[in-house]
Amino acid sequence: MAAIGQRSHYFQHDGNSRYDNKIVRVRRRFGPIGFAIYWWILEMMFAADDYKLSSDDDMFEAIAYEMQVDVDIREFVKYACSIDLFACDDTHFWSPSLIRRMERINDLTEKRVESARLAGVASGKARRRKSKTRTEANENERPFNDRSTTVQRPMNETRTEANENE
Repeated sequence: MAAIGQRSHYFQHDGNSRYDNKIVRVRRRFGPIGFAIYWWILEMMFAADDYKLSSDDDMFEAIAYEMQVDVDIREFVKYACSIDLFACDDTHFWSPSLIRRMERINDLTEKRVESARLAGVASGKARRRKSKTRTEANENERPFNDRSTTVQRPMNETRTEANENE
């Protein structure tokens, strides 16, 4: 996974997520603060290298401290996992939706990087061909100062049309 410094500082999400059935269930159970906790945790997941957070006491205490809420974060995460808003195992919890979105973005980014690389290679080949063509053309041209095209005469022999007609 990319480090946070290598990816953008925002992630795409649905603008009407508050009406999602799972979010409505969270809001019914925890009130509007449940919606805030969900997004806070999602942002923390986004910042994690693997988009997962540890499910240990330190993590839950850190979330509660950062948000300054009285809600039991462990209970919130347990409930979010029970309604499939988050997924959990013995050591971590994560958002399958966030991971799917980030995989799509990462795949698109990789395709764009590869496309740009191939365009750069093609551009380099075209420049080399053009340079080679110019070099070959220059080799076939006469040097600019190879010989003079004007007749040089001493100053006292300069002729004018008037002198020649006399």
